Order: sequence, then structure tokens, then C-alpha cells
Amino acid sequence: MSELNATLTRRTRGLILKILEMLPFVEISLPVIRDALVGYHCPATETEIGAQLTYLEEKGYVKVSEDRQAAEITAAGVDLLEGSVPPDPGVMLP
Repeated sequence: MSELNATLTRRTRGLILKILEMLPFVEISLPVIRDALVGYHCPATETEIGAQLTYLEEKGYVKVSEDRQAAEITAAGVDLLEGSVPPDPGVMLP
């Protein structure tokens, strides 16, 4: 993966967390996440978003619905955004 692609991937992960933080502990659908990313000038397909959600879920920052069509931020994700835990090099915070 090129450095530019890696940076875009980390930025997308951070923006997804920021979007999910807007409605904490409420499931937000992939289409809404996709549309919000466009608003941040970071367009991504639902497949790309799904891949980033898988990464964030494995880190414990989000919970993804059983059908993989929605996600919500976890307490660990909020802590990361608030800076109350060490930064994660795989997530570029906005």
C-alpha cells in the first residue's frame, strides 16, 4: 500500500469514528456514513467503508450490526476521539 493510500485509509477510519460520535451509541447505516464521508470530501464505497469498519471493530472502537449494514461507536472509540487513551497509529483523528 502506498503512503498516500495508507494516509487516506487512516483518515477515513478517523472520520468514520467522528461521524459515529455525532450520535453516540446509536446504530448509523452504511449509506448515511457514506454520505457523511462525502461531506468531508472523503468519498468511499460501502465496500470500502465495510472494510474500515471491520478494522475499527477488531480494535474495539465500533460495534457493527449482525447484518454488517450499520455501526455504532463504543466507549473505546469515544475515548480514542477524546484523547483519553494513547493515539492509535492506524487511525488519523480529524
